[in-house]
Amino acid sequence: MFSKLSEAKEELTQKVIELTKALVFLYTRQDGHDVRLAALKDAKAKEVAEVTSWVSEKVQAHHQEVSEVSNRLSGRVEDLERKYASRVREAKSSLEDLKEVMRRKEKASEGLVSSWSHHSGRRHHALQLRKDAEDLRRKLQIAEARAGCDEQWLVRQIAAETQRGRQELERRFEERSKELKSEQLQVLEQLRGQREHRINELREELDQERQEASAQAEEALQEAVRRQELSFQVERENLEVVQERQSASLNEAREEVLVAKAQCEERQRVLDEMSRELQERKRHGQMMSKEADLAHSRKLRQESEGQQLRRKKMALERSLGVKAAAAYAEHEDGATERAVQSLSEDLRQAMVHLEDLRGDLARKKRQAQERQSLVEERQLRSQQLNEDLTSERKRSDEMQRVLLRLEQGL
Repeated sequence: MFSKLSEAKEELTQKVIELTKALVFLYTRQDGHDVRLAALKDAKAKEVAEVTSWVSEKVQAHHQEVSEVSNRLSGRVEDLERKYASRVREAKSSLEDLKEVMRRKEKASEGLVSSWSHHSGRRHHALQLRKDAEDLRRKLQIAEARAGCDEQWLVRQIAAETQRGRQELERRFEERSKELKSEQLQVLEQLRGQREHRINELREELDQERQEASAQAEEALQEAVRRQELSFQVERENLEVVQERQSASLNEAREEVLVAKAQCEERQRVLDEMSRELQERKRHGQMMSKEADLAHSRKLRQESEGQQLRRKKMALERSLGVKAAAAYAEHEDGATERAVQSLSEDLRQAMVHLEDLRGDLARKKRQAQERQSLVEERQLRSQQLNEDLTSERKRSDEMQRVLLRLEQGL
């Protein structure tokens, strides 16, 4: 018993030590983890805010530069468009002037040709004027072609200027993007270095805190083990006292159960004897009722024989007449009276015997009822005793289970 108690004590002590270590380690680790996690979250939020603000500033500056360049380009395009429109208007006005001069000269030449056609001397002059008109027409066509060429050239110049401006903007945008990417990479490298440095510092601090927590946990564990040993000693003494009390109560319960079993067996034997006696009396009552039935049947048979004799007597009296009947009556009266007397005597004895049998039957019925009530009462008593015995058995089983649990716990 004491060896089992010592083994159980050692096992419980080991489990308590392991559980205390695990709780202290988890508590310390969780506390440091929360602190480190909060610090890392703050550092991360600061780094993200710095990078975001720097990138937003760079993007805004780039957007401003792009908007300024686009404004300059749009102003230049508007200037070119205004110049192109003015040149087109000038070309159109010069073309209209040339057309108006051409029309006037044609009208003048036609008038001169019509007025001078009858003069042969002036034919040469008319031809010269026609040649001049043709030269003017060719010059006008050349001017129109040149104006169209100038317009196409101006459109091409504007498109080329626009393309060069767009390419210049794209080149500047690419260069600025590369510069921003390189600056961002440098900033990220710096942030990574700072983060690694901070993580190393936190790891060193965590190692120091873990060593301190381990030392404190060892001290707390030793103190807890000492307290557990004292409490286990007190609990063992209490359990021994409880075990002794339970053993004594269990022995008393076992003795009570044995006594109750003996009483129950004795009562069961008495009940069996009473049941056998009751069955015997029932059989005797049945036999007496059968005898009473036989006596009643004999009485009925004798009464029927007397009635038959009386009927025979009356028949003989009618057949023989008065004298013969008187003589026969004198002769037969004695026999009939004797037969009737003997029959009456037998009938009286049978009635007396029947009354006796009926009295015995009623008495036996009363005895049977009394025995039945006694049997019922004893059955109720037996049921009550059985219930008491069952409750005592349950109580004994419960005490045995309690004792077994106590033995297993010890």
